[in-house]
Amino acid sequence: MPYFGGKDGLYQAILERWYAQEAQLSEPGIRLEELAYRYLEAGHRQPDLQRLFVREEMEADPDTAERDPDSQDLADLRARQAAGEIAGELDPAFVLLVLQAAVISGIVFPRDVKRLMGLDPASPEYLEHMGEQLRRLVRRLA
Repeated sequence: MPYFGGKDGLYQAILERWYAQEAQLSEPGIRLEELAYRYLEAGHRQPDLQRLFVREEMEADPDTAERDPDSQDLADLRARQAAGEIAGELDPAFVLLVLQAAVISGIVFPRDVKRLMGLDPASPEYLEHMGEQLRRLVRRLA
């Protein structure tokens, strides 16, 4: 059994594993709607990892965050905006936050998913329905 050097070491190992998976989600030329779906699917497969990320974000002090307008995520969305995948009047940072929220909505709001959609957020039916709705939403961003 591997030793990770305590809680922080284990968390770093989890992050490194996620970053390796995340690198495989995107490929040159992939449409934004497919990329969003891949994130949704990855989160659906690993709900505990998503909960860990949400918990970390909720517990973090927002005053310690530094603005990063040149982040790779924003650079990618700006390039997609220039290519016509995102309308010019939309702020790419806002689009990123909305997509992140959509992807984790089943983790953060499982009772609302059941109440409003009648679906179990852990079910294949949820992934199928949410995936199609997410793709449609992203197509409308153009």
